Amino acid sequence: MARWIYFGAVLAFQVAAAPPVSEKHASEMARGLALFKSDVRAVLKQHCVKCHGGNKTRGGLDLTTRASLLKGGDEGVVIVPGKAKASLLFRLISHLEKPHMPAKNPKLPDDAIQKIAKWIDLGAPYDQPLIVNTATKKEMQVTDDDRQFWSFVPLKTTKTPL
Repeated sequence: MARWIYFGAVLAFQVAAAPPVSEKHASEMARGLALFKSDVRAVLKQHCVKCHGGNKTRGGLDLTTRASLLKGGDEGVVIVPGKAKASLLFRLISHLEKPHMPAKNPKLPDDAIQKIAKWIDLGAPYDQPLIVNTATKKEMQVTDDDRQFWSFVPLKTTKTPL
């Protein structure tokens, strides 16, 4: 009974401690999603995903999904939804901090940077992943020829020569 009360109190505390959601949350996310679809997705795919998604995730940062964006990379969290100026992603693409992004390429146009900042301020929503992984994983097939490889051949008891 005491455990039941304890866990109920912990759950009640967690619910009470949850950050409040703004009254404008739904409308901001909708505007952010529209901005993502119209501009941000193309910028991220063109300038960022080559190194931060798909086959490569430099710095441990994968931008292909919102969940992986929110998770961050080796340097920690890269965006703070609703706070572009506090987001590492914004500071790197604005060349306010090093390493400047995109790496080995010129700075993004100011218009693109401002759209990304606005998108972050609106919650950084995605409608779908930036890259759709169309490769389907096939079940491994072991052929008869494969079974003849020395490590697959069953062990045999043999007599040693005298």
